[in-house]
Amino acid sequence: MKKLIIVLFLLIFSSFVEAKTAYFNVDDVCLKVDKVDKNKVYMKKQDNCSFDTKVSRSVRIDVEDNIDEIEIFINEKFVEKKRLFSFKKDFYKESPDWKKAEDTANTWYNYYKSDEFQTKLKKENERVKEFLTAWIESRLNENHYKQYEEDNKTEKKENLQRLDKIGNNFQNDRLYIFISSSIPFEVIRNYIREADRIGKYNNIVFVMRGFINGAKYILPTVEYISKLLVKNTACNVVKEKCEFFNANIIVDPLLFSRYGIQEVPTFVYAKNLNITDHGLSEGMDENVSVSNCWKISGDANFTYAINKLIEKADSDFLRYISSKLENNFYRQRRF
Repeated sequence: MKKLIIVLFLLIFSSFVEAKTAYFNVDDVCLKVDKVDKNKVYMKKQDNCSFDTKVSRSVRIDVEDNIDEIEIFINEKFVEKKRLFSFKKDFYKESPDWKKAEDTANTWYNYYKSDEFQTKLKKENERVKEFLTAWIESRLNENHYKQYEEDNKTEKKENLQRLDKIGNNFQNDRLYIFISSSIPFEVIRNYIREADRIGKYNNIVFVMRGFINGAKYILPTVEYISKLLVKNTACNVVKEKCEFFNANIIVDPLLFSRYGIQEVPTFVYAKNLNITDHGLSEGMDENVSVSNCWKISGDANFTYAINKLIEKADSDFLRYISSKLENNFYRQRRF
């Protein structure tokens, strides 16, 4: 009877052991957690998943609060030990500027989505096209240009229509451009101008690791991003209605971890994302799976980086971007 009481007590006590959420890094994107047994983590490789290169990423698990080191088993075979680490949830909300930054961001976002801004954006695009057309015409021989335009008018129209049509087929592909405030300001501005020309707002994402001067000071980061996006840097975004480049900039340390980013700028092409919840980070292992990815690091212009990625990855998405950038359809494979 005494032994039975002891066993029952231990069972009841064990049910109250505190648990925590922790992370560890692995170098294989195809690995998934199968089960967790105290300090033992059993992983399996996903079917139909293959990666050409090793990419370090963070994996989240729930373990008992007193566990700081785990043993990893792959296909039931012990591989190695790993130290656990943690991310502090909603750390950015500790900033005294959080509410102000959130209100400002919402104001800008609502204005960008408004009919007023979209109408102005469309008119400005048309104005720029007319200006550039007139500028080119003034510098070309008039007769030669007219003959060239006549010969190519139909084919150019078909190519542009083809590009616009195939541009809608890459909803699950991503081009991540990892940046930081340490990169020269005009270099990032040039990247953003190029992304604006392409127009694939949701597919091309600029990623910063964290906030400038730390998470407790959000306002410097908000001001920095606004200066990157505003077309006229002399425009006061708080007091005036300014025009902005159509580019997507986020702060996400999980994406840096998932793709093993050690330097900036780095361009990463991720192919065929399978996303569970679009509201969560695309750097979370349990939220997103990727069929393959390629990357290139170093201070390079946008077009050069895209063409180097094309050499590594046979991708129509990258060819689409290159064609939009260079405005020369025949330098790439016909779609």
